[in-house]
Amino acid sequence: MNQLNTQSVTSHRSRYLELIVKVKNIGKTEGYIRLSLAVIIIVIVFLQPTFGLQESFGVIAAFCLCYNFFYSHCYGWQWIGISTYRNAKSCPVDES
Repeated sequence: MNQLNTQSVTSHRSRYLELIVKVKNIGKTEGYIRLSLAVIIIVIVFLQPTFGLQESFGVIAAFCLCYNFFYSHCYGWQWIGISTYRNAKSCPVDES
């Protein structure tokens, strides 16, 4: 009985930690592309004579792209199930 409770708590704890820890799912090349796009958007926004709604969306998009670059995590890719991150510790492909 005690062993069952311990396993249950351990599985709940590991599932909770999986939700907290963000798994990297963006590769370096894609990250640099996103950072470049963010810089381009920021430059375009600052070159505009006025700051309106379109520029606000541009700043928000640039912030999201920078977040993706710095943390190597994209929620859109997570929802779709795409990952371009190559983890050196991952299991090798079974070629049998």
